[in-house]
Amino acid sequence: MNNTVLILEDNKELMESYLDILDAFTSAYPIACHSVKEVYALRDSVLKTKIAFLDLNLATPQESGLDVAQWLKDNGYEGKIYFLTGQVHDSKLISEIKKIDAEILSKPFDIEQFIGLVDSPSDDEDSFNSSLN
Repeated sequence: MNNTVLILEDNKELMESYLDILDAFTSAYPIACHSVKEVYALRDSVLKTKIAFLDLNLATPQESGLDVAQWLKDNGYEGKIYFLTGQVHDSKLISEIKKIDAEILSKPFDIEQFIGLVDSPSDDEDSFNSSLN
């Protein structure tokens, strides 16, 4: 894996914000996708990323960030997965997230937290998982 990160976000303004933060404060190279279809089309590049930030609730009801996370795992993804979402109260959904060893970042999240995850996703990752406990 290299210093490339996947961002799946269907909100254009939020995507621009994420990209601006990455550009200004990290050395990471983002792969920016606005849809599940884009993620699948960029399969080889996506599977090499070190970290994936996935919008859990996409505008399309057919597929979600959870579907992408499962696809990543099924295809041998070795990076860390974070869901970008508001509060999650559905116990079944939380169970599914735990099964794929992903974590939740509640929107809005702290910019320093986001930068820290990109710079060293394996350090202190449990401290960012408070939404699941």
